[in-house]
Amino acid sequence: MAKIRRSQIRKMREEKDIRGLGKALANGEVAIRLDAVEALGEVGGPRAVEKLIAALGDAEKEVRAKAAQALGRCGDLRALRPLTDSLRDSEVQVRCAAAEALGKLRSNAAIRPLLFALKDEEVRKSAVRSLERIGWEPEASEEGAIYCVEIRDWDRCVEIGGPAVGPLIRTLRDERVMGRDGVANALGLIGDPRAVDPLIEAMQSRYDSLRCSAAMALGLIGDPRAVEPLKIALRDGDMRMRKVAALSLSMIGDPRAVDALIEALGDVDVTVRWNAVKALSELGDPRAVEPLIGVLEDEDEDIRSRAVSAIAQIGEAAVDGLIQALKKGSGRTRKSAAQALGLIGDRRAEEALEEACGDMDIKVRGAAEESLARLREKIEEMDRAKDSWLRERM
Repeated sequence: MAKIRRSQIRKMREEKDIRGLGKALANGEVAIRLDAVEALGEVGGPRAVEKLIAALGDAEKEVRAKAAQALGRCGDLRALRPLTDSLRDSEVQVRCAAAEALGKLRSNAAIRPLLFALKDEEVRKSAVRSLERIGWEPEASEEGAIYCVEIRDWDRCVEIGGPAVGPLIRTLRDERVMGRDGVANALGLIGDPRAVDPLIEAMQSRYDSLRCSAAMALGLIGDPRAVEPLKIALRDGDMRMRKVAALSLSMIGDPRAVDALIEALGDVDVTVRWNAVKALSELGDPRAVEPLIGVLEDEDEDIRSRAVSAIAQIGEAAVDGLIQALKKGSGRTRKSAAQALGLIGDRRAEEALEEACGDMDIKVRGAAEESLARLREKIEEMDRAKDSWLRERM
């Protein structure tokens, strides 16, 4: 058979000579076959589609890929199965072209093979574009999660929940992906313990935003495996990391964190100190009493107020220390100690509060008077309740 020239392909296209273009696919050189495929895609029609489907089996990957692209432009549903088969081609170029072409068919019948293609990392972007073109809405499935991860819809990943955890973890560990702090946030909101170890790994990232997001996510999950890494993070050189670590430890509520949180009470950053006080408040550990009394000297009024609440939450174990602070502390400490004793409401504080009502500092006197009134009201209530209980049993 005579050699076919490119000028002949142009003429065949103009004359819509599908038979001749088919012969060019069978006998031409690679460049000729590529031109023939292009021409068949432009001519279109059922007979051209048949030739293009046959070209999906060409020995050259460029021809197979161009045939897939041409079939997409033709929009003939007879190409659905052959294009689906091409999703398993050994060459990524062909698989991507097949995925793109399936989307251009705009048929719901293409959804299933495209969902299969989502699991092919090299083809995923093409599959996502095609699913978007078809108008597919992601389901609560692993495929739906992969789709949402690819389009960076973290809120939808959270809605999907458990099935999204695996794809999110894979993305979290992929150093090539930018914006992985959104992945960490989503894992934290889902709250699945499978994410704990990957999030601990992410705390070692060179990106501060990811490290902080991972630390916060660990707090949201609340798994005790995160306690030791978060304790270490309380000494991090990044102030934001220390803030988040203290907050996350407060959410986890593990007593192993007490010593590290006590140390954080002396942090130079006011938010770190605040979060440390908050964490110790929620833990309610007696070991924190003396350090928290020391916080009553903090220059920040909000932190002092929070420390008062924290000490009051610890309760009776704090009374003796507060009485000493009320007697020997600075004016600022005496005032806060008086407030805390009033909140605790322990009888042992009555005498010390009476003495403090004569303090030289007007603010201390005011706090002591208010707390003493509150304490005596509580004592009266307790006495009435006790009398009532005794009368019922006589």
